Amino acid sequence: MIKKVIVSDLSVKINKKTILKNFSLELDSGSLVLLRGSTGSGKTTLLRILSGLIPEFYRGFQVSGEVKVFEHPPIQALRKALITYVPQDPYSYFIGSTPREELSLFGLHINQSSIIDNKLLDKSLHKLSDGQLYLFLVKLAYLQKAKLLLLDEPTSHLDESTYNYVMGLMKNYAEANDSIVIIVDHRDDAAKYADYVVKLDNVQDNCYEDLPLVRNKQGDTALVLENYSCFHDGQRTINPISLEVKRGEAVAIYGANGSGKTTLMWGIACSINCKGTRRLSGKVFIIPQTPIYWFDNVPVAEILQKFNKRKENIKYVAERFGLDENLMSYNLSIGKARLLSLALAYLSNKEVVLIDEPTIGLDCNSKKSLLETIQKLIDEGISIIITTHDMKFALNFERRYILNKGTLVEMQ
Repeated sequence: MIKKVIVSDLSVKINKKTILKNFSLELDSGSLVLLRGSTGSGKTTLLRILSGLIPEFYRGFQVSGEVKVFEHPPIQALRKALITYVPQDPYSYFIGSTPREELSLFGLHINQSSIIDNKLLDKSLHKLSDGQLYLFLVKLAYLQKAKLLLLDEPTSHLDESTYNYVMGLMKNYAEANDSIVIIVDHRDDAAKYADYVVKLDNVQDNCYEDLPLVRNKQGDTALVLENYSCFHDGQRTINPISLEVKRGEAVAIYGANGSGKTTLMWGIACSINCKGTRRLSGKVFIIPQTPIYWFDNVPVAEILQKFNKRKENIKYVAERFGLDENLMSYNLSIGKARLLSLALAYLSNKEVVLIDEPTIGLDCNSKKSLLETIQKLIDEGISIIITTHDMKFALNFERRYILNKGTLVEMQ
C-alpha cells in the first residue's frame, strides 16, 4: 500500500543555518502523529513544508529532498484542498472579522457547524481570547474535512480541559475520515493520543520539576491593587480584587481560556478600562501574548542592543537565551521569538515584568531556562507576574492564584 505522506532525505537551510538534515518520514492514513522536538528544532518548518507554504510563500529557504502528500507535491495538495494547516499564531490566519464570516468564506453554513459555540459566532475575532481563537481554528479545520490536518502547538493556547477535548476530536477525525493528523506538542501526556511519535531531536520531558522559585525576602512593595476591577466591551470581566506584590517576588496567575488573564495583565500595566486603586513603585515591562512578533524584522542582535539598558554583552545574552544573534527576527520560530521577548524583558532592567503566557512554544529545557532567568531577576529585586494555563509551570511559583470567571483566588 502506498504511504499517504512521504518525506525523503529532506534538508532545509536558511541563511546558511541548517534546520533539518536528511529527514525521512512515511505515514499511513487514519493516524494521529505527534511531532516532538526542542524549541527551534524545525517542527514548524516541517509543517510549513508539508503544507506547501515553504518554499512557495516563505522565501529564503533552501530545500532539498522529496515530499509527497497523498501522491501530490505539497503545494498541489494544498490547492486541491487536501491540506489544512492551523498555525501556532492564530492571528496570522483569519480573513473575516467574525467566526460567522470566516465560516462563510470557507463555504460552510451555520447548520453544518454544530461544534461551533453559537455565542461566539458574531463576536469580533479580535475580541476573542487567544485560546478561544485557536479552538475556533481547530473546529474550522475539522469542518473542512482535509486529508492532512496539521496543528502547530495547541498546548500553547489551550487549557487542560480544552486541550483534552481537542486531542480527542482530532483522534476521532483521523479515524473517521481516513485522514492524517500531525500535531506539534510539548505536553508530557500528548503521546497517549498518538498512533506514532516522531522526534526531531533528543527532546527532554520532566526536566524542571525541582526548580521552585524562591523570593527575595527583603523586598519592599512593588505593586498594590485595591478594589481593582477591569472591563471589556463595557462588561466587567475582572471582579474587584486586591493584590500586593513585593520587590523580588514572582506571582503566577492560572486560568482557563477566556478567564480574563490578558485583560488583567493589561489592566496592571496601564490601568486602561479599569477602576480602583493601582500603585506601582517602578516602571513596567509587559510581554504580550499576541502579537508574538511585536518587534522589528531586523537581526536579533540589533533588537537586543536597542533594549540593552543593562549594558551587557549582546553575544553573551543571545547565547544565554539560545538565540542566533545574526538571524532576522521574523525567521525565528514562535518558541525562539518568545525567548527573544524574555531576553528583552531581562535587558530592559524594569522594576516590574509582566509576562502573558510565557511558555508559548517552549520545550521542557526552555521552560527550565525561563525559570532560572526568573529566579535571577527576583534575586535582583525585580517583581515578576505571569499568567498561564499551564498548571505544572505555575506550581513552581511560591505565590499562585486562580482566575475563574473574573474572580481572583489565592491557591494554598
